[in-house]
Order: sequence, then C-alpha cells, then structure tokens
Amino acid sequence: SQSFSNAAHSVSGNSKSECYPTEETNIQKSNFSSYKEFTWVFFLSDTGIVIMIFLVSFMADKYNHRSEPIQSSIQRSESMKRRAKKYAFDKMGERSVYSFFLGKNWCGWMIALAVLGVQLWVLFVFVIGAEQDLSDDKSDFVFTWKCFRDEEKCSNEADLDATGWIIFGILMTSHLLPDIINGAKMVVLGGKECYDFNQRARFFFGGLLLVTVTAFTLFTSVVYNRAIATSNTEIVTNAVVILFITDLD
Repeated sequence: SQSFSNAAHSVSGNSKSECYPTEETNIQKSNFSSYKEFTWVFFLSDTGIVIMIFLVSFMADKYNHRSEPIQSSIQRSESMKRRAKKYAFDKMGERSVYSFFLGKNWCGWMIALAVLGVQLWVLFVFVIGAEQDLSDDKSDFVFTWKCFRDEEKCSNEADLDATGWIIFGILMTSHLLPDIINGAKMVVLGGKECYDFNQRARFFFGGLLLVTVTAFTLFTSVVYNRAIATSNTEIVTNAVVILFITDLD
C-alpha cells in the first residue's frame, strides 16, 4: 500500500484517524479552483468541437459536389431527404425523448428539454459531490488515508487498482461510445447542403445535445470515482448508478 511521512506533509483529518494530504488537486494545478468552475470550460470545449465537426462536414460536402449539375443536385437532395428522417431517428433512438428534437412539435421539444435539464442537473450534483473540499458538507470526498498520532507514516487504505479502472473503462466505452458516435453523425448530417435549413438545424442541435450529455456523463463518472471510489466493486457500482441517469431519456 502507499504511504507518506506524516511529518513531511500537511494533512487534513478527523477524529477517526482518517486523513488526506492537503495539496493541490489536478484541477487546481490546471488553474481552476474547482470542478464546478471547470464544468463551464468543458461545455464550451464540447460545443467548439461539435461546431468544428459541423464546419468540416459542410466544407467537405461543398467540395465534393462543387461541379455537380443543378438538376442532379436537386434529385440528390430529394432522394436524401426521404431517407434522412428515418436515418436520424435511428441514430437518435426512436424511443428516446431526444427524437423530439428532430420534429416540429413544440410540446415534444419542451419535454425533451425538460428531460435534458434533469439529466444535466443530476450529473452536476455528482460533480459537486466530487469536490475535494473537506469542509463542504455537499462533498462526498472520502478519506482514504490512515494517520495515527503515534506513527510517523500514513498509509492509504483504498483497494482500488487498475482492474477496477479497466472494468470502468469497458462499461463507459460500451454504453457511451455509441451515443457519441451517433451524435457526431447527426452533426455531420447537419452540414449537408441537400437538406433545408430547418432540418439541418434540428440535426445539428440534436447531435450537439446527444454528444454533450454523453460526454458530460463520462466526465462526471471519472471525477466522481476519483473522489470516492475506494475499491473495484465500488467504482463499478458508482459507474452503473451514473449510467442509469443517461437512461432517463
């Protein structure tokens, strides 16, 4: 197990001899005060990447059909429009409330936005719980070190190892990667000129939201498990609970 000298480090602890080294977290070393602050940068970065995918798709489509006759372009447009809706529903998931983003029904949009809001809100609660602020009652951060007054060294009691993180990675990949890929495909569709503006806007917006909530689920799972998971079984349990939130749609 890991250990460090109690005398050489500043530690925070409680009456149960549980402690944790008082040092800058990885997020603080990156010049962010907390995960809460970094979350806004995460959303902006995610949106920027999606916009880049859209622009690349738009420019590639324009280049590939630069010399296409107008009549052929119209025929291609009509043919692709007929297949677009079914393709988009397949990628978004016909049983998902996110499919409402592909339609024109404002009631459906309100339902989809409400579900999205609940998902992001619940995930954000987990992000707050991952903060390494031992004075904050909202933090779920776990003391994994034992520091006894009559001993010079502190020892790490956590049993989480590479096996737990590998299982975690498999769970995240199998559940979230398809949604990220499908969301990206939706954004790519939004860059195709053969669709009308409203249809392209719905493709882009639906893809953006699918990629965003999926990527934020991954981000939340990583930071929360880094904060509280102390064993291989615990990291799997936490991952399953957070993944359940993505099934609300």
